[in-house]
Amino acid sequence: MKKILIIQPSVPKYRVPFFNRLRKKYNIVIYSNKTDFLGVTSDRGCGNVVWGNGFLSFKNKILWHKGLPILSMLNRNNIVVVNGNPRILNYMLLLFFCKIIGIKTIWWGHGWSAGSRGILSSIRIKMMKISNCILVYTDYEKEKINQKKCFALNNGLDSSEIVRAINESDFRHYFCEQTRMVFVGRLTKKSNLDFLINSMKYLPGNFQLAVIGDGPLKEKLIGLANELNVSERIVWHGAIYDEKRIASVMLKSDVFVYPGSVGLSLIHAYNYGLPSIIHNNRDMHMPEYAAFIEGYNGFGYNEMNVDSFCRVVLFYANLSNEKKMELRNNAFNTVNTDYNIECMASRFEDAINFINK
Repeated sequence: MKKILIIQPSVPKYRVPFFNRLRKKYNIVIYSNKTDFLGVTSDRGCGNVVWGNGFLSFKNKILWHKGLPILSMLNRNNIVVVNGNPRILNYMLLLFFCKIIGIKTIWWGHGWSAGSRGILSSIRIKMMKISNCILVYTDYEKEKINQKKCFALNNGLDSSEIVRAINESDFRHYFCEQTRMVFVGRLTKKSNLDFLINSMKYLPGNFQLAVIGDGPLKEKLIGLANELNVSERIVWHGAIYDEKRIASVMLKSDVFVYPGSVGLSLIHAYNYGLPSIIHNNRDMHMPEYAAFIEGYNGFGYNEMNVDSFCRVVLFYANLSNEKKMELRNNAFNTVNTDYNIECMASRFEDAINFINK
């Protein structure tokens, strides 16, 4: 059996179940770092990882994965899965060396991401074509690239852990007079949470917001909520990593809201049966936006338009409980039929079979 080498800047917790699932069929070695250049910390429980020494940064534009043993990877019995970030110079060098020597490669990364444009986006599209196979995050990206060698994972989460947390919880979701919104994500500029807090002052008093997440803008956002006199309707839970504790908040929520560039948080919400309210500018979202279907598992509003957002939230709130339950079931169906670990593993296997022909 060929060895599959997977090169990633970090191994976040949500990715570990996917790698463990692949190990059931393949001989996998992961090359990564304990912390990547964005500060993302790897889950140390992931097995068979060769840890690097972090990243060198050249003017915050070019990066170098320290301690990456490129020479030892150059073996024709390997399949090399390269993270598709063109800013990481030795990842691109590895791709070129493999091409020259005849080692089969898979480019794994975004076909596009929030705000993708300009020279880096063009470089990424051209570089990925060097590989034997392209692995992107969603079917939408696959359609845009439109190449036979392109496959989509449909980025998902370990649904079994979430199902277990729901089943072990003492709480069961029910609808009530309040409309209970929940936000999950880092409190950074990308999340645009200040837009949501500003919008709260135009919503009736029975609209509540739970915030799961932490970040550099937390104190500023709390201050904004106090200034607008909406702080009593917002609960700041901070960063939560234990799924049982996350479940205790999500099961007491009715709808997921994310005013910024939504990514895996959307998939997380659907695993709890939460329909979403997100802006409808696809170009400013992460690839996971592809899971969103207007009117089926959520509703979209005009980006940065408070009136549009409030109209959509009020529209949701005024739906019958039967219609809200239909939206919940559709959210569950989205991740039960796709956007989960088993489907990701099956799609990864399709990519491996393609290059082994």
